[in-house]
Amino acid sequence: MSIKESATLVVGGTGFIGKALVERLQNDQKNILYTSRRNSLDPRFIPLSSISNWRDLVQDRNINQIYIVAGKYQSSDNPLFWGDLWEANYTFPKQILDQLWDLDLRILLVGSFLQKNPAAKELWSFYTWSKECLRHYINLKAAESRAQITYVYLYDNFGPNDERLKILNILMKLSESDQPLKCGSSEQDLDLTHISDVTAGLILANNLSRKENPCEFQIRGIKPISLKNLVKLVEEYRKMKIPVLFGENIDRRPIFNLWNCAKEIPGFNCQITLEEFLSGNFETVRKQMS
Repeated sequence: MSIKESATLVVGGTGFIGKALVERLQNDQKNILYTSRRNSLDPRFIPLSSISNWRDLVQDRNINQIYIVAGKYQSSDNPLFWGDLWEANYTFPKQILDQLWDLDLRILLVGSFLQKNPAAKELWSFYTWSKECLRHYINLKAAESRAQITYVYLYDNFGPNDERLKILNILMKLSESDQPLKCGSSEQDLDLTHISDVTAGLILANNLSRKENPCEFQIRGIKPISLKNLVKLVEEYRKMKIPVLFGENIDRRPIFNLWNCAKEIPGFNCQITLEEFLSGNFETVRKQMS
């Protein structure tokens, strides 16, 4: 009797990070599956509505690795969206983990903070809190878990075909005639990582051999950049003045420092700088991000 080929599952495989992760995994492996709230006709896609039990799915499809990159993001703290944030960032991944703790699996989850000092609790948003609650839940359950859990923190990321409402994308699309973009402090530090480096780091982290469980890592870009210098950099490549007002965004008026919450992934270094991304083929980049 033939042995069924093992599979890798990406939960959240139609998002910016998830889609790139699926394609990168496909380069190295044959049996890649993904699921998402969005529908797809891709034969690798498994509709969420068809999954009644994650344990059954894992055993039926012989899944030995899972990447959970699904979630919701909210830049400002609006109570109208707290229910959706809690369900996407805590209830949904917790449901998956609760059914898989005692199986021999490698499971990686993507975590993040809003760019605020984690020690300053009064600055935390509900988005940050929902992410942290899942992290603490994982830590509580770790001792009794057979599954190997990896939690990876990300800062911001960028790359081609990015449709998200992120600061780099906004700056790339603004014209001189548009209303000025209201930003926080011009000295706010940003850490931007190319999507190719993000996916490479996630795969490496999920395949590390270790005894600790869970293990936390972070993926950071090659070098941080201030918001003021990011605007200047985009202006340089766009060859135009971008209308920006600093210190006008209420949610980002304080200067938020970059956090350092976990260790670096052993043996991993980012390869692509923001300057290389923009200067490599700027007109193509701008079209891809529009």
